[in-house]
Amino acid sequence: MRLLERESALADLGAALAAARAGRGRVALLSGGAGMGKTSVVRAFLAGLDAGVGVLEGACDDLLTPRPFGPVHDVSRSARPALARALVEGPAQSVFTALLDELTDGADRLIDGGAATVLVVEDVHWADDASLDALAFVARRIDGLRALLVLTYRDDEVPVVSLLQRVLGGLRAPVAVRIPLGPLSARAVTQLAGEPGAGLRVFASTGGNPFFVTELLAAEQEVLPASVSQAVLARVARLPEPTRALLNLLAVVPARAETGLLDAVCPSWPEAAAAAEERGVLTVHRGAVAFRHELARRAVEEAMPRSRARQLHARVLSALRARGADPVRLVHHAERAGDDDTLLVVAPLAARAAAAAGAHREAAAHYGRALKLADRYPEVERADLLEAFTVEASTTCLIGDAMRAAEQALALREAQADPSGVGRNLRWMSTLAWLSGRRADMERRLTAALEVLEVQPPGPDLAMAYSDLAVRIGLYGGQREEAERAVADAVALAAAVHDPAVLDYVHVRVGLVHAALFADDGPLQRSLDRAREAGHHLEAGMAYQGLAWDAVLRRDWATARRWIGEGVEYLEPREILGPLRYLRGLQATTELAAGDWAAAEATARWVLTQQGGQGITGVHASATLARLHVRRGDTEATSATQELWEVAETCGLLHHIAPAASALAEHAELTGEWEAAVPPLRSTRALAGRLRMSQVANEAGYWLCRAGDLDPGVLGEAPDTDDPYTLRATGDWRAAARRWEQLGCPFERAAALADADDEEALLAAMELADNLGAVPLADRVRRRLRGRGIKGVPRGPQPATRANPAGLTARQLDVLELIREGLTDAEIAQRLVLSVKTVNHHVAAILAKLGADNRRDAARRYPGAVARTGM
Repeated sequence: MRLLERESALADLGAALAAARAGRGRVALLSGGAGMGKTSVVRAFLAGLDAGVGVLEGACDDLLTPRPFGPVHDVSRSARPALARALVEGPAQSVFTALLDELTDGADRLIDGGAATVLVVEDVHWADDASLDALAFVARRIDGLRALLVLTYRDDEVPVVSLLQRVLGGLRAPVAVRIPLGPLSARAVTQLAGEPGAGLRVFASTGGNPFFVTELLAAEQEVLPASVSQAVLARVARLPEPTRALLNLLAVVPARAETGLLDAVCPSWPEAAAAAEERGVLTVHRGAVAFRHELARRAVEEAMPRSRARQLHARVLSALRARGADPVRLVHHAERAGDDDTLLVVAPLAARAAAAAGAHREAAAHYGRALKLADRYPEVERADLLEAFTVEASTTCLIGDAMRAAEQALALREAQADPSGVGRNLRWMSTLAWLSGRRADMERRLTAALEVLEVQPPGPDLAMAYSDLAVRIGLYGGQREEAERAVADAVALAAAVHDPAVLDYVHVRVGLVHAALFADDGPLQRSLDRAREAGHHLEAGMAYQGLAWDAVLRRDWATARRWIGEGVEYLEPREILGPLRYLRGLQATTELAAGDWAAAEATARWVLTQQGGQGITGVHASATLARLHVRRGDTEATSATQELWEVAETCGLLHHIAPAASALAEHAELTGEWEAAVPPLRSTRALAGRLRMSQVANEAGYWLCRAGDLDPGVLGEAPDTDDPYTLRATGDWRAAARRWEQLGCPFERAAALADADDEEALLAAMELADNLGAVPLADRVRRRLRGRGIKGVPRGPQPATRANPAGLTARQLDVLELIREGLTDAEIAQRLVLSVKTVNHHVAAILAKLGADNRRDAARRYPGAVARTGM
């Protein structure tokens, strides 16, 4: 069928290629919903290329669990041996480099002086995270290369908060060429139908979706089928029986089947495929056979009896095993074929390969499959699998699953009389309890682990347990001498072990203790460099976490943003989700401090809606939301602050109890009820004093002064006399406001100005509070101004969020209205005169408040949001 209304897309691809040939590499982002003709456009573009353009192609498959570096493996078949070698030998960074080298040198190997290389990767909405990381690596470096990277994806299947969205959002013009494909017009459909009446009926049924149009027109019936699936099946039914049998076989193979595989499973496939190829159902391209569209494959697959599909999966599995196929493909077909014997062997292989590639979510999924058959493994191997799953599950924030696996592994090691294994699992359970925010359980498990390990020959688990002990007595109790003894023992043991992973584990925790007790983050920074260089991603994540939280506690916002930004960029593509989400919580804290409350709310809500986003991981996000509720005067303020303190007190770290105690204090100042806030403030101030964290001690002391529990003169004698809380406690509101302005904290500045007896300062405080949406503070300042007899005090804005049940702000309602119109974030930003980043934050907040999965779902869930009755 003819390719209509895609001339603009082909022209954009041609212009991008021309730029690439001139040495200005481009990334073409070809997007559209299912059936919009992305592959057809790519095929038409590639068909028109001359001999001076080299082509590399890869595709992402809709497997149960994506294959790490799946599309890169495809590319390697047409690339130089270095790429295939990197995929086998690793590490991941070598794959990135080899892929970039292929684009860098590819044009030079062609004869044409204006040569270029085109790399096409289709269906990146199904890509594994390792592949997305590789594509991002290439995309950031493509400017200046004679290369064009073409990515196709379904834009309605990309969550707003996802790794793919970050990869796409990080690309900017002119390097990024965005080519959205929309539906065909009624005129084009009529032109394809050849008859106005039929064309209008088809357009009304399909909305102009090119694939749906093609299938309905090909149905060759006077009455249109009720669904596109019926149209596909009607076409298939008219094909010869051998062709239908081949289509059933192809339907159980995601994306495409290699001709070599078909030679083994169905030797007569070329004759059977011919009829389907002639009718436009199948395509044969680059040594593989596939349905012309994924929707057609799914229609055939879903119509097939399960017993028949199971048999076909078994046939494909047998052929793939004989060919030595990737374990991930074997897992997919073994599971669908119900072949537990094969799954028993290949699931652990797939898990280990995924873990080695840094695809930790995929690794956890494969270990989970193996453990469904746990009783069929020998006890030692079963314990090994449980321990490996514990590592991957904890890395990806599946803390509950990891704890259950560790408990089972512990029971097996006890039954095997393996004291080292017992100590190892107890130590892991202590760590998991810490990640869950359960301090008492953490201490109980660690004590038990030490009791077992200390009577065994010294080894790696004892070294790591001593470093955990140093964290416990140093960060939790501020006991310097005891912590230093534990640090010395841990370092000595780790050095004797000669295991780089153990050394990095110990050095990161020693760095955390050193930063907390001695205000020196040098050792922690050095441990971060070592962990990154060695590829110990989880330890690097812990180091980033420690560096960022230390900067936040000291109100060093620039340093905090640096470590948060670096950490997120490093951890996100590597799926180190615990530290990543913790850093996002700290990001929300910095956004709150900077007065970007919309961004702070969006970031915090995102963290708390993620799996494993509670406990220690989500404590800073919870603190941000609690303070927002208080500062906005929301009805949730009381419950939010109380629940926050319960979580923080259970965690026990100063980094967690300090913001929770301050949230209680802010709420108490509004209500006048200080009883619940004073004990947390006292304990926070005492622990901060032991850790010599003066900024935190002064903040807690300030609130105790406001509560009438502490003499302000005590703070005035502190050496840190330029601390803004000390200045405010001793009555120097001008200096306090000036210091908060220097720190970039508008709410705190407004609060300090609100203490003034100066009309100009009070008006400035009111304006700041109004701009932030800090209703209680603004109202308090207005009362003071009116009490002083000031005339014409502005009334202030009305709280728009109370006018709609979803709690959307007026600005969020504006954004939602434009989402319903189909605008992109960039278009919304232009319409509302905002930055794209701010729009991103608004969209994320809207999705979180509405409980929506994507933009389309948000518009559907809240159709009344844009009416804004009474606003």
